[in-house]
Amino acid sequence: MDGWTLILVGIGLSMDAFAVSVSCGIVSGAVRLRHAFRIAFAFGLFQAVMPLAGWAGRWRSWAD
Repeated sequence: MDGWTLILVGIGLSMDAFAVSVSCGIVSGAVRLRHAFRIAFAFGLFQAVMPLAGWAGRWRSWAD
């Protein structure tokens, strides 16, 4: 991937995470700090794993 593609993927992932976090905040009402860190960790984990899973699937298709 070139630099522009990485930047656009990063922007897309950040907008997705922002939209989900806003909706979680609206639904949950008052959120404690511990709960906020757990949500942030879950978002960060999945946002990091999804591109890796796509890359691994692409690599696997080349290996066949």
